[in-house]
Amino acid sequence: MNKKQYNNVIDYTLMHEASAQTDDSLATARAIFDNMGVALPQGDMKTVYETIKTGDYMGWRSCTMQEAQAAADKGTAAIGISEDKIVILSANDEEQPVAQTASVMTLDENTSAYVVAGLQYYSYSYGGTGQ
Repeated sequence: MNKKQYNNVIDYTLMHEASAQTDDSLATARAIFDNMGVALPQGDMKTVYETIKTGDYMGWRSCTMQEAQAAADKGTAAIGISEDKIVILSANDEEQPVAQTASVMTLDENTSAYVVAGLQYYSYSYGGTGQ
């Protein structure tokens, strides 16, 4: 999947799926990743965070904030996550940017430190959106 396809899945899901149109960032992430064929652990936010941070869940691998954004820019699923928040990273695409929401963002020089405080970053390394 390239970055345009990746962003299109995010955009489509945000506009057309009820579960992605809520303030529940986990429900939004699940809806988007379901449409990408990317596995996300079951459970509440804390359970998902604890499972992913083991480094042993279905292709999710720990990375830096910069590596996560680089993965998204290549069309690979990437997230920032903490015990109480999950954010999907969209690709940097000036021609077709994704609307920034509480659940979806692109990391750049304008990203507030407050928004990313406490997040750990992961990219998805196989299946689904993998290259």
